[in-house]
Amino acid sequence: MMGLAEWDLKVFEAFNGLAGKNKTFDGLVVFFARYYTVLMPVGVLLYLQLNRGPLSFRHLVFSQLAALFAARGIVTELIRLFYRRRRPFLAHRVKQLIKKYSEASFPSGHTISIMAMGIVLAHFEPGLGWFVALSGLVVGLSRIVAGVHYPLDVLAGIILSWPSAVLGLSIYYYFIK
Repeated sequence: MMGLAEWDLKVFEAFNGLAGKNKTFDGLVVFFARYYTVLMPVGVLLYLQLNRGPLSFRHLVFSQLAALFAARGIVTELIRLFYRRRRPFLAHRVKQLIKKYSEASFPSGHTISIMAMGIVLAHFEPGLGWFVALSGLVVGLSRIVAGVHYPLDVLAGIILSWPSAVLGLSIYYYFIK
């Protein structure tokens, strides 16, 4: 029977094995693994600015910042304080599509952040919010293909995005209400 660590490495190798075979595919992977997490929130905020009043726009910006702070600044860093998992490219031969300088791999900060922001956004704008949250899966998978995360890092990011979103909403309502 295959152990969890062995499964994690085998699945990582399968996904990472897709890298380096097609320039277009690699370009999409790099876009979602590195740039989407910056461009998506900017695009969402631009869309909301054009389609909402200024007061509610400020509230949405603050709610997104609260979600990001909860996910990345509290949950991810608290876990990494006690558990430091090395990135795949530091432990194995991988096809690395993006350069990373941080050693910490668990949980995936990009996945947890995008999904938590999407879940919080869904509280106010359900259709757009769930689209953003689900796009976090694409981000997570692309980070595996890119060679910077293991599947369990991404799975942990997905699972932890929910309590991060609750914490983000709690921060938002504490300061707004």
